[in-house]
Amino acid sequence: MSITITIAPTIAHANSDADEKAGPIGSHNERHANQLLPLDRELGPVEHVDINFLKTYSNNPRKHPEKQIVKLMASISEFGIALPILVDVEHVIIAGAAVVEAARRLGFLKLPIIVADQWSNSQVRAYRLASNRLAELSSWDEDLLAIELSAIIECAELPIEALGWETAEIDVIIEGAEREPEADPADQIPESSGTVTGLRRRH
Repeated sequence: MSITITIAPTIAHANSDADEKAGPIGSHNERHANQLLPLDRELGPVEHVDINFLKTYSNNPRKHPEKQIVKLMASISEFGIALPILVDVEHVIIAGAAVVEAARRLGFLKLPIIVADQWSNSQVRAYRLASNRLAELSSWDEDLLAIELSAIIECAELPIEALGWETAEIDVIIEGAEREPEADPADQIPESSGTVTGLRRRH
């Protein structure tokens, strides 16, 4: 028995009369929808390729110091490669260059990748910058961070190095959250001297 599956097109016109009635607004909406169509296409699938097939981008302005690579090696040793490396059609790395270097040092032979084969050269170059820049704009809630770090340490199930912080840095974060906040001078009530300002005692 054979089964036939019919896939409806993403954008369809009921008839030409409807298009004419839509006028300029309808045309604008159609153009906008067509522009968004590439964004609906999923990247993928995830492939596993020889690590030697992956190429670094020579003009990458994002630099990865030795300290970061060492910390990534500790993290990968604990968690493995949690996210695929994003590459272009030539297997030039778009996102994940530091992870590839850390994995190479650890002796990985293959890595998971996703090929952005639907992207233009401009999109590839732009995302290479955006993925790094946008991550820089986030911040930590110090109190919640201290709670999470304390809980992980209490479990004692994995090395601290896998988290990316130095032990001394973690101590400062936790101690800072536990310290009582300093009182605001504006909130302090001055002690009474026995007199009321603006009034004199009668003798």
